Amino acid sequence: MRIRVGLVGAVFAVLACPACARRGDAHGKPPRQVVRFTTAFGPFVNPLVEDYRRTLPDVDVRAVPTADSAAAVAAIEGGTADFGLAYADAVYATYATHASRRSATVLRGVSVLEPLPLYVLTRKNSGIERVGDIRGRRIAVAAPGVLASWSLGDLLLRAVGVDPASVRSLPRTELVTGLTDGTLDAVLISGWVQTMRSQFEGLRASTRVLPVEGAPIEQLRAQYPFIRPVTVPRVLYAGQEHPVRTVGMDVLVVCRSDLSEAVVYEATKHLFIAYPSLSNVEATLRFLNLDEAPATPIPLHPGAARYFRERELSR
Repeated sequence: MRIRVGLVGAVFAVLACPACARRGDAHGKPPRQVVRFTTAFGPFVNPLVEDYRRTLPDVDVRAVPTADSAAAVAAIEGGTADFGLAYADAVYATYATHASRRSATVLRGVSVLEPLPLYVLTRKNSGIERVGDIRGRRIAVAAPGVLASWSLGDLLLRAVGVDPASVRSLPRTELVTGLTDGTLDAVLISGWVQTMRSQFEGLRASTRVLPVEGAPIEQLRAQYPFIRPVTVPRVLYAGQEHPVRTVGMDVLVVCRSDLSEAVVYEATKHLFIAYPSLSNVEATLRFLNLDEAPATPIPLHPGAARYFRERELSR
């Protein structure tokens, strides 16, 4: 029997439990399918989840709390989640580790998104002109937690000679206060969420986004191929007069290998239909390169591969 999955519903019609699949309600209606989506990269994922909760009354959309990429990958690998976003390095590290064992990983690629940039904000009168100048200064990152090992911020700090353990972790409002009152010289933010705009609006006159470039950064990119150069568009924030060069790490959409080809095909298709309404959470994501989207560092799920193949043939 073929199960027809709607264009939108297919994104979440995954891995319903066998018991749920066999039973309906008292009126004979089909059961609501349970969908589990990791919440790492919340500014992008949470609006996506809320959108489908409004538009998919027959789907029980559930969020699986995941603090970071490693947790998201572990949830999908462990069978407690079905789809999610994760940094490319976390995905590949898990895939490469498991692929060498008899029991291979269940991770499969769906799409590459654009690199999520790292922003370094500094006070204009701090004397910090290059990214290496933050060494020995008062630095903070956005809470929760000091940036974890393998994260882009952690790697950047180490590349310029800063011990991540010496960096403070503060709520975003306190980052603004610290830059305003001079108790902080620089802050690191992973991704620019548009809802932060009002918080940082008052910093325009005294703060700037520091270019992240130079010899230490080139060496870092040579060591970690998932770190890519990113040009922050001039329209990122009010008062930005020129594009700013920084670095970012690819973000992947991944899923479980045991999902049906039909479901993942529709999920991949809908990702690009829904994308324009979600990309306003990060300015650089507005410029998604569809030609690079299938270039995941792990094998594509057959459903995603079929979507990209048909898209290429339809040109």
